[in-house]
Parts: sequence; structure tokens; C-alpha cells
Amino acid sequence: MYIYILPKLRDIMNPDKNFYEIPKQLKNNAKKALNLIEQGYKGGTEIGLKRARQLVNDRYLSIDDIRDMRNWFARHLHTSYPGYKKFNYYNVPNRGAIAWLLWGGTDAIGYLNNLTDELNSTFNKEYKKLELN
Repeated sequence: MYIYILPKLRDIMNPDKNFYEIPKQLKNNAKKALNLIEQGYKGGTEIGLKRARQLVNDRYLSIDDIRDMRNWFARHLHTSYPGYKKFNYYNVPNRGAIAWLLWGGTDAIGYLNNLTDELNSTFNKEYKKLELN
């Protein structure tokens, strides 16, 4: 049996399982957040710290992890993203920026949007692509 995988998914999907490779930039963003926390800056939750460690240390994310990340970003576009934009402009860490980076940062939005069709078919949902303001 031959399974056709869309070209954008073929590059990031582990063919043996329903797992997707974590892009290097997401790993770097999570490392940046963990380093800021080590330096004494505050931000994020225990779940965010766990996600950052997963992004840094693992090679793949399961489709369930992808869904959880997509849902986190959907909830935090209006809370953490503004703090991240201030961090980018003023280069002063804040709680919102650290939380945003723990989950992979802005680069995660494109990654997750590329997997929207896969999420919808796996979970029989109608997720929309995430949009930054």
C-alpha cells in the first residue's frame, strides 16, 4: 500500500510514526527562554518549562503535542505575543516574551500552520491557521 504525503509534510514527518521533526529555530527559541530563566528572569509555567525542555531535547513531536501547542498559541496570541513584541523592540525580557519563547516562539506559528490539515484530519476538527497581529 502506498501512502501519499503532502510535500510540505514529507520533509518533517517521521515515516514510521505520526511524529513530526522539531525545527531548529523552535529549539533555539526554547533554549533562549530557558537561558533567560536561568539568568533570573520570570515567565512561563511548569507546563511551559516542560514544553521547552521537550523542544530542546527531543527530535520529534507527536500529533497530540502539535495539537497542544497549536491550542496554547491560539489562547496566548493576545496575552504573551504583545510581550514578545516588546522584548523584540526593547530587548528587555518580560513574562510574556519568556512564555512565548518557551513554546517555540513566533517560528512555531508557521510550523503549526503547516500542520493544520494534518490536525484537522487526525482529530476531525476544523482548526484555522493562526494569525499574528
